[in-house]
Amino acid sequence: MEEKFNEQFSKLMVNKKKILIPNADKYEETVATIKKCMGNKRKKKISKKESNIVRCYSVRIENPKTVLYQQGESNKEAPQKVVKKEELFNLLKSEHVELRHADRDLINDE
Repeated sequence: MEEKFNEQFSKLMVNKKKILIPNADKYEETVATIKKCMGNKRKKKISKKESNIVRCYSVRIENPKTVLYQQGESNKEAPQKVVKKEELFNLLKSEHVELRHADRDLINDE
């Protein structure tokens, strides 16, 4: 089932430019860039790309893991946790089970 999900998800994402669901390598690269820039004690000049990453993302330490968050469009919006592409299927599956296999009928009843 996971293989079919990944196949369909890849097809869906082919032409999507604005939706960013990074793979594990891109996720770790973004975290490393933020740590590097935030640890820049001498205030060395950072590139425009690095500046954009720092503006758009933040990292938090949560139970020995470093977690990446995307900043909201405005100060009123809470940062959103960034999910790796490799975690997506298991996250959706666990939420589905936690909601007792909720489907469209449950949503339509509300």
